[in-house]
Formats: sequence, structure tokens, C-alpha cells
Amino acid sequence: MLQRSIPELVGMSSKSIINFLDAIEANKIEIHSLMIICNGKVITEGEFKPYNKELPHALYSLSKSFTSTAIGLAVSEGLISVEDKLIDLFPEDLPEDVSPNLASIRIKDLLTMSTGHEEDTLPFMLLEENPIKVFFSLPVKYKPSTHFMYHNGATYILAYILKKVTKLQLVDYLMPRLFEPLEIDKPYWEVSPHGINFGAYGLYLNIEDIAKFGLLYLNKGIYNQKRIISEAWITEATSKHVDNNTGGSEDWSQGYCYQFWRCRHNVYRADGAFGQYCVVLPQSNAVVAINSGIENMHIVLNLIWEHLLPAFSNNSLVENKIDYRILCEKCANLKHLPKRVSDREAIINVINDKVFTLEQNNVNLKIIVINFNENKLSLVDDRGKFDVHFGKGEWHYINSNFFNYFTNVYCSGTWLTEHTFIIEARVIETPFTYYLKFTFNDNELVLEYFSNLGFYNDKEIARIHGKAVL
Repeated sequence: MLQRSIPELVGMSSKSIINFLDAIEANKIEIHSLMIICNGKVITEGEFKPYNKELPHALYSLSKSFTSTAIGLAVSEGLISVEDKLIDLFPEDLPEDVSPNLASIRIKDLLTMSTGHEEDTLPFMLLEENPIKVFFSLPVKYKPSTHFMYHNGATYILAYILKKVTKLQLVDYLMPRLFEPLEIDKPYWEVSPHGINFGAYGLYLNIEDIAKFGLLYLNKGIYNQKRIISEAWITEATSKHVDNNTGGSEDWSQGYCYQFWRCRHNVYRADGAFGQYCVVLPQSNAVVAINSGIENMHIVLNLIWEHLLPAFSNNSLVENKIDYRILCEKCANLKHLPKRVSDREAIINVINDKVFTLEQNNVNLKIIVINFNENKLSLVDDRGKFDVHFGKGEWHYINSNFFNYFTNVYCSGTWLTEHTFIIEARVIETPFTYYLKFTFNDNELVLEYFSNLGFYNDKEIARIHGKAVL
């Protein structure tokens, strides 16, 4: 259990944290939960309701840093070396013609995303029964260690290596070595079609778990006065090994480590898509952990540099009871409000509980019915019938896998115009919010089904026409 403290007692002003939270609000940043550690103590923690800081949250590529840690543990146990050649680890899967570039790929090159490939190999590997053979068959254009290319397939191969040398799933190997010492209970890690943990993504942890991981690295491998991983590995894993200055933003071009990123200000981080952060600030003796659902990941780091970084101190400050009370109240009242509430009685009377059949569509929705007396949307697709209850001006909790295979969902609905009703559904173990937008015109409707986020900027899930059953 992490220790808690008043910010000023460990060298941080409450006012600086208030300013950081105000900036998040002013910039309308979709933060879900956060935790700030300074000088070994938690000085701020919060959840933006309806999100729950106790529940695990999708980490996406922040998972990679846990895979890197597993490699470090396997190195310390003498099972592998970062200089091991990939072709020596999987000789049974080699092609007839092994190019010099392929022959020289080391575990280190997998860790540093510098295998020499020109594109991510993972999509190709997931399509075939033997992913190692697929990896070996793909062209290696550049000499390994000379060319950075962000590469999920490299991390997937690391997970395969760990499975081969430990005879354990990645999550099972880490359980007694990392998760249990960090007091992380029952971590969930998605399994690939090949039956192994993805490694590159798929891990779900809560915000305190992420903060503990950051604190372990900040303390050079020690947690609760117990060494978990060697200091030498921590230093090696978080040092720049390859130049990644490809014209991106500043904090994505400071150098790549072993599945960690270097940042400005001598800071490093683990991060994942849509705003999952574990930011380690060694010179400030601090960790900032954040879960969120955003597309512009740069803005959060910029706000950390602007409001938090200058305020960290190794010396205790004079306690400011007024600011601390304001901070506590602010953290207790963090929330994402549902969309505005309005009623349209005339059209409600016409469409209430009316059955609409839908044209053929890519999500196989067949029927929808909205009962405004019970605040309930009923949907039928090829899986069966789902009832989605929604609040009006408040979040209503439902347990449903209609939107996502995670089932903790908070819903709210409101009228946007005289003829347009929208339901907002937050799947709180993920960065995703889903929207069902219904536009009614006599006995016809158009259903727009979309999300707040999308890989490759693809947020629209479906646009479907329907007709009322008369």
C-alpha cells in the first residue's frame, strides 16, 4: 500500500496541482484517473466520475514496458542475454535464405524497435499459424540497431521468447517476480490467437498499479525496501539506445530505450494509446500516472512540464491549509458530466416504445426500441437482445457487453434537437465512449453509431437507416 501525504510536507505546493487540474479542465482533456507521487508519497489521486480508480483500465502500449521488465528479469536469471541472436533462439523456423540483416537481429534490437523492418510485422504474424516463421520471412531493409520504427511485432516476439525460455505465459512469469511484490492483484493480459499474452498491448491495471510500477523504476528497482530488479537493468532499460527523431513532437523524438521513451527535461515514460501514462521524473523524485481517453497525447505532457515539473522540490514547504482544502475538494468532485438534458414530449409520444427495423448493416443490428417511460433502449443484433438503461442528466450504471467485451458501462441520454436523441455510453475500463445518435423523421430513423476515439482516426462504427413497424 502506497503511503499518502499532504503535498507541502513532501515539497510540492497544493496550488501547483490545482493549477494542473484547472488546466486539464480548461483544455477539456478527457482524463479518467490520476495519481501523483513525490518523494515516495502519494500527494494527489483522483477519478473523474463515472470512472473508478479501483478498476483496471486498458494500458495499450504501456504494456510494452512490463514486457521489457520481464526480459530484464529473465536476463538476471541467466535465461537470456540482450545480445542473443533471434535466429539462434528459433533455429527450427528459419527460412532457407537468411539475409545478413535478419541474421544480426538481437533481443536488444527487439527491445529498441530497431529490428530493421520497414513496417510493423504484427498484422502479418497474427494471420498465420506460426508467427516466428512469418517474422523471419519478411524483408529486413535496414541494418538492425540503425533504424527506429515503432513496431508491435518486435514486442510480440519478445513475448514469444519469454514463453520459450520460461515455459510460462508472460503474466504468469511476472506474477511472483513483479506483480506480487508490487501488491498488484490479478492483472489481466489479453491472449493472442496463438495463445500467448500479446506483450505489445493487452494489459489492464488500475491507476495505483501504474504508479507503483513507476515508483519501482524511480527507486532503481527497489519497492518496499526489497530489490525486485537490478539497478543496472533499470539504468540500461531507461537510457537512450536509438535515435527516434523522425519529425514528430519533441517528447516523441528524445530517444527510445527498452520499450520506454525518453522525454524532455531528463524524464522518461511508459505510455499507451489514447493517453495512458507512467511518467518518471528522476531529478524531481516523482511519478505521474494517468489514464485517459484522448487523441492528442502531447498536451498532457506539456501541462506536466508547465505546472508540475517546476513545482517539485526535495524540501518541505509551509503548509497551506486553504489550498490543500481546495485541492481535496477538487479531487473529490472530479467528474465528466453527461450531455445536457431536455425533453421533447411531442415526438416522444409518437415514437415511444415503437419498433424500428433496420436495414442490413456492418454491425448486424436488426431492431431498436426506445421506451422513454423506463429510460430504456432495446436492441437486437445477431447475438441476441440487449437492454441499455440510461440516465437523464446523470449516469446510470449497466452491466452489458453490447458495446465492448468489458461490461462496466455508464449511460446517459438526452435530446439534442427536436428530432435527435443521443445516448452516451462510457465503458469505464477502456478509453472509449460510444454514442448512439437517433434522428427521427415520421416513421423513419437514421442511427449513427460512433465512438470518441478511433485507430487511424476512424470513429464511425455504423450509419443505419430504419423504419417503424406499422
